[in-house]
Amino acid sequence: MTTTVEGMRAGALTFLPKPIRGVELVAAVREALAEDAAMRASEATRRRMLTLLDSLTPRERQVLDLIVQGLPSKRIATQLGIAENTVKVHRDRLMHKMQVRSAAALINLLTRGEPAASRSNYPRPKPRDTRV
Repeated sequence: MTTTVEGMRAGALTFLPKPIRGVELVAAVREALAEDAAMRASEATRRRMLTLLDSLTPRERQVLDLIVQGLPSKRIATQLGIAENTVKVHRDRLMHKMQVRSAAALINLLTRGEPAASRSNYPRPKPRDTRV
């Protein structure tokens, strides 16, 4: 196996031919630092999303799974054997905990780790009455 192939399998981003020119070395180091920063940011986002998911109750997690499948509240209620208003309460709570304001933003967060629509200047909706 060649040194290039071994290096690429080990995670090398680039190879610098000898003699190494300073400009190429600096560019390679900058590229590696940028790649590392992107990986760290991605990992931090993933950990944040997992923390948000861990804050959900088991019932909220069930509702979340059905929202992700695209089911409306009425179908979720039927599938879980609960009232539609109860589903709406769970939906409001989980949206608040996940820090999003729409199902689209929720799915975006779960698939890409980006709470896109939640970063607006509008105030967060408060969860509905918790007595169910």
